[in-house]
Amino acid sequence: AETSANLGTLAQEAGDLETARRLYLESLAASRAMQDFASIPVLLYNLAELDEAVDVWSSVALFHHSEDLFREIQSPLAEYPHA
Repeated sequence: AETSANLGTLAQEAGDLETARRLYLESLAASRAMQDFASIPVLLYNLAELDEAVDVWSSVALFHHSEDLFREIQSPLAEYPHA
């Protein structure tokens, strides 16, 4: 799961948003299956960033969902302001 997420980040930085989305979704599915609760909000946040230019409402929903999950696991990332 972590490898797919890292490759997704590289694809996103290279501007290949379709590949980034596919890799983030693969990683999200694996993280959910493994109950990796620390990775799930990060991946949702990454997907929200991808959606910002395409679907603002989807992006906002994903940002809020990731923030809720960060709070649930008591992560300090819950306190960072979003774009």
